[in-house]
Amino acid sequence: MPTEANPGTGPGPGPGPGPIDVSVERRVAHVEEISWKKRALEAESALEAAKREIDALTERCATHERNIESVTRARAEAEEAARRERLIGDAIDAHHPIDGELCATLVERELEREGAGEGVDLAARLGPIVSRLAAERPYLFRAPTRAPGGAAMAGAPAGPGREPLEDALEEARASGSRTQLLRYLRLRRGA
Repeated sequence: MPTEANPGTGPGPGPGPGPIDVSVERRVAHVEEISWKKRALEAESALEAAKREIDALTERCATHERNIESVTRARAEAEEAARRERLIGDAIDAHHPIDGELCATLVERELEREGAGEGVDLAARLGPIVSRLAAERPYLFRAPTRAPGGAAMAGAPAGPGREPLEDALEEARASGSRTQLLRYLRLRRGA
């Protein structure tokens, strides 16, 4: 029989199972849900930050790649320019220039005028250009040196009947002196 202290429960020691407080379970579930949402938001935020960092690193890598390509291209151009300068210098040196830089500039102009195309053998083109320069402007080059034994390799014959202009040209060729070259050029201009 039910007792008044514990209605609906049978006889027995102590109180029987009472109603379970549902609000505690709901609060625990709610706290867990909040915790999971907070973790999800933090993960999304970290993911966005990682994406931004990846984008920044990708851009930096692309910039570095462009810089490397630019440096490689500049290096190749510098090596080609040095090769070209060396070939021109060697071709001019064979004719004993008085002013190598001036002769190189004149050869460069001639190459540009002819149109230096790709794939054309520069060394083969330089020979005729430098020979023509030496023939057209002999005052830019020294006279060939005398061979052992006293025989002249080339040059104007010495003797009476020569003009002062010819003497000045021969002196400029033989000495390689800029002063003599300027004297010759002044005489030539006045003639």
